[in-house]
Amino acid sequence: MTLIECFVNSPLDNIATAICLKPKKIVFIGYAENSDAVVDRYRHLLERKGVRAQISFKKTAMGSFLSAEKIIRDVICAEKDCVLDITGGQEAVLMAAGALYNELENTHPFKILRFDPDSSLMVDAVTGQKNIGSRAWLSVSELIYLHGGSVTSSNSDTLPPQSKRDLDMLWQVVSINPENWNKTITNLHEFQNKSGADGKTNNYCLDFDEIEKKTVDFEEKSKRVRPLLKSLADKGLLVNFSQKQNVFRYTYKNSFIKNCLNKEGNMLELKTYATAFNLPDQNGNRYFDDCKMSVSIDWDGKINGTTKDTNNEIDVIAIRGCRAFFISCKNGEIGDAEIYKLSTVASKFGGKYSRKMLVSTDFRRDSEDSKQSFRQRCIDMNTKFGEDVARFKDSDWEKFFKDC
Repeated sequence: MTLIECFVNSPLDNIATAICLKPKKIVFIGYAENSDAVVDRYRHLLERKGVRAQISFKKTAMGSFLSAEKIIRDVICAEKDCVLDITGGQEAVLMAAGALYNELENTHPFKILRFDPDSSLMVDAVTGQKNIGSRAWLSVSELIYLHGGSVTSSNSDTLPPQSKRDLDMLWQVVSINPENWNKTITNLHEFQNKSGADGKTNNYCLDFDEIEKKTVDFEEKSKRVRPLLKSLADKGLLVNFSQKQNVFRYTYKNSFIKNCLNKEGNMLELKTYATAFNLPDQNGNRYFDDCKMSVSIDWDGKINGTTKDTNNEIDVIAIRGCRAFFISCKNGEIGDAEIYKLSTVASKFGGKYSRKMLVSTDFRRDSEDSKQSFRQRCIDMNTKFGEDVARFKDSDWEKFFKDC
């Protein structure tokens, strides 16, 4: 099969069809100033996806119907079993495709297809036949590479059943008082550090009388830490727990639990990641093809080792087919700048099919008007906002992801 690909400014539109159909030859038709570099990147990525095709690029005059028609005609008449992909194609190419389809129907018939991002399969643009080819999908690293960047670090650990159960129990503790979670975890760390522990152990002894001597606003902080320790112990997340007068002794059940509590925002990010990772589709398979958290992206794909590199970190990126979901997790105050950052990164590395999501357990603003203004800005910028996810049930999470 020879695939005639209408080259556009959307990298996903340029390669999705090749992943679906796995052609022997690919002829890009269009205009690009750096076509050699672009084709090299596409070739490398397609080889990673098992598509080893002969790739060429034929430049057309911008917006010229005659130029596009001549090139498409030459390819169709010279090759057998041709398919023309019009996904995202320019007007001149679309007009040429329609004219040639009727003209060459009897002598050199060819198919006109387009990529459907919802199914990640091909659709016959003439007959309407759906689900053509094999399903196209990309990993997070492949998606970022396709758009000229690189993933410099990420986390994609699969949670074992025990860790998932522990995470669910921890999330129940978060849900008790999500508004004060950040302060509570900060205060816990302060108390543990002032207890003399070196941070490498899972065993702690907090003498509140001694800690009080070293702590500003001790009473306020202790009113957060005491109930947290008791809640963790009640859920079985702390073992060997005891309280004698003002001395608390405990051991974290395992290192996973301790790491979850190491940083204020860890729990929301991990809960969002684990939920997306384990989300089932209607057949019981994983809904997302790939999912990573704490994804650090270098914009130009060149790791220079200097502060001149442009980098962004996205809390969670999930991919279904070729559609990426860029998710920002905020456990504290959220500024408008977060929406713009998310929009910029998603547009650059996810393209027009991407989705943007913002989740929060503590949505605080000066007034209700300010809250409503933020909600409206999310709507205007096509960003789905979950503002009270600490109280989400499993069905709420599923609806949140699948309705995006």
